[in-house]
Amino acid sequence: MVAQTLHLHFIVRSSALDSVSLSHCGQTWHISKEELDVSSHEVPEFACISYAWGGGRVPSPLDNHHSISDNTVPALTAAMRARPRCTRFWIDAFCVPTQGDSRRATLASMGWIYSLAAEVICVLSPAARSIIDQMSKSDRVDEAAIHAMENDEWVSRAWTYQEVVNSPSISFTCITPGNSSATNEDSSHGLIDWYHFLNCVGYTLSRLPGNALQKSYQFPCLDAFQELIADWKVAGYQERSALQVLANMDRRTQERPEDRYYAMIGAISRVPPSLSAVGNACEEFLAVCEGKGDYSFIFTATERETEEGRRWRPRSTGNLQSLMPWNLVGKSQPGHLDNEKGALCLEQMVELQIGEPDDGLLSDIYVWLSVQQEPGDEKLPRKESMFKCLKMMGFKGVSSCLYTEAGYFFPWKPIAHAGTVKIMVSLALRWRVGAPGLACERHGQDVVYTPGALIGKVGSKRALSVVLS
Repeated sequence: MVAQTLHLHFIVRSSALDSVSLSHCGQTWHISKEELDVSSHEVPEFACISYAWGGGRVPSPLDNHHSISDNTVPALTAAMRARPRCTRFWIDAFCVPTQGDSRRATLASMGWIYSLAAEVICVLSPAARSIIDQMSKSDRVDEAAIHAMENDEWVSRAWTYQEVVNSPSISFTCITPGNSSATNEDSSHGLIDWYHFLNCVGYTLSRLPGNALQKSYQFPCLDAFQELIADWKVAGYQERSALQVLANMDRRTQERPEDRYYAMIGAISRVPPSLSAVGNACEEFLAVCEGKGDYSFIFTATERETEEGRRWRPRSTGNLQSLMPWNLVGKSQPGHLDNEKGALCLEQMVELQIGEPDDGLLSDIYVWLSVQQEPGDEKLPRKESMFKCLKMMGFKGVSSCLYTEAGYFFPWKPIAHAGTVKIMVSLALRWRVGAPGLACERHGQDVVYTPGALIGKVGSKRALSVVLS
């Protein structure tokens, strides 16, 4: 059963110092334990702090038996200085329970927590001091700052996605070298709003040599960051596909494998999972997706189950990865399970005929390709040049593509029986130059599903529902 309440901890300004209090930034703070209804938005105003843990550990000032990141207190200091009037903060090291189901429930509910915050304060490393200083005075930063931003651990960590994408308001500051807990009355000058931050980064990147694909290859973390901000700006809470979240998460890091899945759960759902998957965070993620009716995870570069009726489903014992970590438009891949037939009905799909692509239909795809090519690539066969671009984009498939009426289908793995294969492509999800899809091969009574990327256009074909066994 899904929990209806959640016990949350906040760091709250206090009037008295005791054994479980913290004296910080000229104020006394204590941990407040509160029970909140997960269906209610009536919560006290608070600010969430997003920061990177790093590798260092120190004893918690509130519990000597528990270690926290050596970045926690400096990040809390930076946020308190940036928002001196804020009386309530949420920061993971102090506010996530340390063990048991309470910890799992809180980790799986962090998307909900961040969505309710009045603001998320993103605290970068001390190396970002020059970035914040430059942005405070200008609408651009120098190239050295761009490289520093690319290498800042906050930009690439897994939890960043859900912490930012669910927030109603985002701002940036950084840990000050030699940061202390002293009061700083003039503290808000180091806080940069998201719009100015993104414009500064975008402007400087636009002035660097190379085309867009080359820059995304050179700065993969910043590319993921810009896509994250774009996703946050255009998509309402929970209105993003699981595959889009996976695509961004593929360029991020985490300490433990389960952290990645809990971060993704928080990006697509506000309801805590049932915690019935015996600690399998990947299975919890798949169950949340299925509960929402979003089967976009079916297009992941992952081995499939072998049980009849579930051969379409990625194995939850594997490592779910996107086929291509590129920005994806569309809020879901709709579908539903047909329990009577023991199959999945996947909606808003189209079946493509095997054959030569229509060059007229793909003219703008070829223009895109010519812009992304490096000198000399124009002499390569078209599919080789296209595959080279896909690899730069992080495509995990193979070069042996299938020709279809709508373009080139690049599968995750080689197709054994190309003559009898059926290609099904999503109409609900799309990249700038194509869409995810599945190749269906029949080997006697068995069926094999292989995800792939169509580089092309499906035009105005009518959407169909396809049944996968």
